[in-house]
Amino acid sequence: MMERNLSVVLKSGGLLSVALMIIGIGEGLFLHADMEHTPYTDLGEMFSGLVSFDPVQTLYAGVLVLIITPLCGLFYMMVHFLMKGSFRYSLMCLIIFLMLAIVIVQGG
Repeated sequence: MMERNLSVVLKSGGLLSVALMIIGIGEGLFLHADMEHTPYTDLGEMFSGLVSFDPVQTLYAGVLVLIITPLCGLFYMMVHFLMKGSFRYSLMCLIIFLMLAIVIVQGG
């Protein structure tokens, strides 16, 4: 059961990120929007860009979902192992989760 649920989490995140990237490319091609590169954006700009059909922000959102998807899978596994009483595996998931989160927050 855990494998199927984990598969759904990872597949859904992957499909959502690809869909956002395709929508962003479509926005850029069909709306003839300005596709200039912005070096940094925060989450507020990203969400407002999604609402206003900004193709760059939509692409950024797709990449963000793609990066966060494995973290969601690890979080799901950690909670599952905690509920099953496998504290050793949940601790390993927590350590990997924290390592990935630190690398993502630091920017690589």
